[in-house]
Amino acid sequence: NPAAEADTCKLPGNQNPLAVITGYAQTAGVTCAIDQGMSIGRNGQGMDVYEIGCTDADGFWIERTAAGGWDTSECTVVVSQGGACRYTTAAEINSSFKARLAATAADDCDVTQVRFMGANANGRFYEAKCAAEGTGYIARANAQGAIQQVYACATAARIGGGCTLTTNAVPAVTNE
Repeated sequence: NPAAEADTCKLPGNQNPLAVITGYAQTAGVTCAIDQGMSIGRNGQGMDVYEIGCTDADGFWIERTAAGGWDTSECTVVVSQGGACRYTTAAEINSSFKARLAATAADDCDVTQVRFMGANANGRFYEAKCAAEGTGYIARANAQGAIQQVYACATAARIGGGCTLTTNAVPAVTNE
């Protein structure tokens, strides 16, 4: 009966699910200021999956592992793999990625779009499109998410098929 009043949780431990989910996220290594969270359901192995929303930052999915630990996936990756992050906006993803580019050759990039490209033994690869016309970068990050190397889109055609968000990337002209 859709018009019937919904049951509510009556057990004290279920009165504040965000506190419980925040505890799970912190155990999983999520360090952002958590402002939202919810159970998504179970993964293919029957383990619990939660979405974590972060204040003004990229959120996460966390998945319980069979060994009792947690796997984390940033929403940038989740979205690229066809998932949905209800608590993370494109602006939050862009802002988070801009912060990750600080102190790199791409620290002047005003990130307008981010794409997870994939991962291999060398790291995880992302494309960042910048506000400046024809400017973008491919960034390689380590397992902890720290940017290890950046490549300008104009010269990165051989990395994962090159940049697809950044059009008209032109190599810098040098006067010699």
